Parts: sequence; C-alpha cells; structure tokens
Amino acid sequence: GWIWGHRLVSNKALNGLAIGDFIKDVVQVFADTVSGVSVPGISGPKMAVFSGHDSTLFPLLTALGGFDGSWPPYASRIQIELLRVVNEGGDTADYRVQLIYNGREASLCGHSSGAPVRYEEFVTHLNQFIVADMAAACAVDA
Repeated sequence: GWIWGHRLVSNKALNGLAIGDFIKDVVQVFADTVSGVSVPGISGPKMAVFSGHDSTLFPLLTALGGFDGSWPPYASRIQIELLRVVNEGGDTADYRVQLIYNGREASLCGHSSGAPVRYEEFVTHLNQFIVADMAAACAVDA
C-alpha cells in the first residue's frame, strides 16, 4: 500500500480518480442539507452513513487533508460533521465543517487539527478532486 499511497498523496489527479466520485456524493449530501432540499414530507438529511475499506479511507483522508502519514488501521472511521453556527441574534446561520478521524479531531483542508473550516472553503477544496469526465480521464492513447 505504501507505493500506491505515496502516489495518491503527491498527485491530486490520481487521487481524484481514486475517490472523486465518492467525494461528489459527499458534497451533494452537504449541499442538499445546507440548501434545505428535501423530498415532500421528509426533511433534508440529518445524517448520511457510507461504508468502505481502508483503501477507501486512505484517498478520502488524503483529499480532505486529514492524512496523518499512516495507513488507516482496522475498524477506522471518519466523521465529516456539518456544523450550523447561528449568530447572536439568531436570524442568520453560517456553516462550518469538521473532520473527526478515529474519535479525534483531525486536520481539514490544510487547517490545524480540530479547526472547523467554512463550508464554502470545504466545497472548493473538495471540488478539485471531482473528475468531470471519468471515461476521458481514464482513456489510454493508443
């Protein structure tokens, strides 16, 4: 896993191929929650649960900026929390995102561990890993 991992850490395009479609789903769930999109009679998502393997967590942690240099151990988990911050008057809200990795606050988007980042920055950061045309990106010139 080290060689594959080293390549993912050092190459955003390759990491996008590894995890970009999943990141697109995560960004969409967050966007639906922030915008209040819902199915009639059902409120927007309060929680979304995805599962994967260490080989899924590794490129995700790398894209999020939370990779700590070690391959994810068995039974690892990542929580990406969307926090709604309401101003003192209660009339406007701002959104922040926080990364929890195996029960501890972790770096996100290049910020120090535990520091929630603005939602807009989170989305901008993750959008660089979303591959618009996967077939074209994976094409091999003959």
